[in-house]
Amino acid sequence: MKKTLILIAACLMLVEVVSADPKSTSDSNNNADEKSSSFDSTLKEAKKGDVKAQFFLGFMYAHGKGVPRNDKKAFKWLNKSAEQGHADAQHFLGLKYGLGKGVSQDYKKAVKWFTKAAEQGHNDAQYNLGLMYKNGTGVPKDDKKAVKWFTKAAEQGHNDAQYNLGLMYYNGEGVPHDYKNALKWYSKAAEQGHASAQFYLGVMYNNGEGVPQDYKMAVKWYTKAAEQGATGAQYNLALIYNSNDKVVFQDFEKAAKWFTKAAEQGYADAQYNLGLMYANGEGAPKDDKKAVKWFTKAAEQGVDEAQYNLGVMYYNGEGVPKDDKKAVKWYTKSAEQGKAKAQYNLGLMYYNGEGVPKDYIHAYKWFSIAASQGVEIAAENRNVITKLMTSSQIAKAQRLSSEFEPKKQDASRKKTYETKASSISDFKMSGTGFFITGDGYFITAYHVIKDSDSIRIASSDGLKKASLVSADYANDLALLKIEKEDAEALSIISSKEVTTGDKVFTMGYPNIQLQGTEIKYTDGTINSLSGTSNDPRVFQVSVAVQPGSSGGPLFNSDGEVVGMMVSVLDDFRAAIKTGSLPQNVNYAIKGSFLLSFLESVPQLHGLSLKSTNQKLSRKEAIEKSSKAVFIVLCK
Repeated sequence: MKKTLILIAACLMLVEVVSADPKSTSDSNNNADEKSSSFDSTLKEAKKGDVKAQFFLGFMYAHGKGVPRNDKKAFKWLNKSAEQGHADAQHFLGLKYGLGKGVSQDYKKAVKWFTKAAEQGHNDAQYNLGLMYKNGTGVPKDDKKAVKWFTKAAEQGHNDAQYNLGLMYYNGEGVPHDYKNALKWYSKAAEQGHASAQFYLGVMYNNGEGVPQDYKMAVKWYTKAAEQGATGAQYNLALIYNSNDKVVFQDFEKAAKWFTKAAEQGYADAQYNLGLMYANGEGAPKDDKKAVKWFTKAAEQGVDEAQYNLGVMYYNGEGVPKDDKKAVKWYTKSAEQGKAKAQYNLGLMYYNGEGVPKDYIHAYKWFSIAASQGVEIAAENRNVITKLMTSSQIAKAQRLSSEFEPKKQDASRKKTYETKASSISDFKMSGTGFFITGDGYFITAYHVIKDSDSIRIASSDGLKKASLVSADYANDLALLKIEKEDAEALSIISSKEVTTGDKVFTMGYPNIQLQGTEIKYTDGTINSLSGTSNDPRVFQVSVAVQPGSSGGPLFNSDGEVVGMMVSVLDDFRAAIKTGSLPQNVNYAIKGSFLLSFLESVPQLHGLSLKSTNQKLSRKEAIEKSSKAVFIVLCK
């Protein structure tokens, strides 16, 4: 079995607003007048030097709220506000310099403004400043200062800061190595739903680091992270269920389930282990074809055991037609990485002339290399073959044996993941959406795909081209279609039973360039049954969302889809009065409006759209979402 993997890196946090902002003819003249009046009054106060008004004016220009988007004007007003000491403006300015948005990228200036905001207690700025010191971006790398700022943000409840602080105590970076403090901060972040912290907490309980070894607690935290799509947690959880050493937890079916989830996300070691389970009939019916499928995926990423097993299956014709040439191919790849069993089998292939011309020199070479690793029969075969060789042949074979050095193929795995990341970075906009029928009809927020020349859905089958079927501009809804015949679909129910205070949660893909492509879970409550100006179309919810979350399903506590995430609060007058940006004030279009839209689409007539949803536990709903909720990518 493979060892527990510990490799999660910090990244710069992007703090922006998700906004639908559809161009709708249904907006009343009163609303337009209100927006105009709001802008005029903000501009008037800003010109007088009001620091809050300057900030919100800059924010309006930066996001095109009530005015055409204008990065230069945004920068002008944000800079004026920041110079007067407004912490939100200082942080925003730091982000603009750090990400190169609307201004030339300048990490030193980003650090300058993050520092000013951080010194005023701005927790996002403290976190971002900690990252700058941790990564040596814009400042000399300084782990002690990184710890200082992570601590300040963490003490204010910032879960990313808590996680990173735990990581630094765990690794002894900027502070003495301290498992107890690592456990403390991982726990705080994990309790807020931070998947990476949950994973590391599982690792610490699994290994008995800073706490007595407790496999039950390890399983608890691995499970929470795994249900959020964390591949490392899925893999480690599968290892525990598959282990003979932990008989109390042994459950081959659960092991197969979690290996499958990690394998489907491209995790090479999980692919190999899943292949073993199909080959041995553990946790699933014995299926040589599926074993070959998963061995192949792992072998192509450089897993030497998978390459060896694939060679065996081609040689014996198990799950594939017998093919000695392919057996030689995979034995060779495994042998070159130092796998003794593959080296011995490759020696046999050369000795017998199977899949390759008979060649005593190469047979001797591979027998000799395998023998040096303790394969006794390889030494015996080498002695036998020596009697069939000339002295010059033996000399050449000995030279080839002595020159051999194993070639590990970790770089090939890295290349695979880099390729996936670069393909996503080609797109300018991303969002979330979900299937509503089994044959590929897919719904998302209209503003995600607005003005796009090309739309792709990152489904379980890879990037699939999507076409726009119908759009409801007023309600920010878009129906897409891809060629797919076996989609896992979510059904939507009427939202008339939803009440204020109900628990809700969403699944989505926020900030994929920064937070990765694993599906994310966030929860909250229904704060109001209407939106700004008593808008009856939407729920106001406290579910935290970020760019990329738009289009994600909103579930009630029974796992029923009651709405779809579309936007955050866009009321600058209220913000100016309070002096800061509203926090966790977000909107979801109600399920009733989703159903009305879908019923009006001719292409869906005759298709069975369920009006009720099977009630699911939260765990079941999250699991189903991983098969139905996907990233929307646009150019």
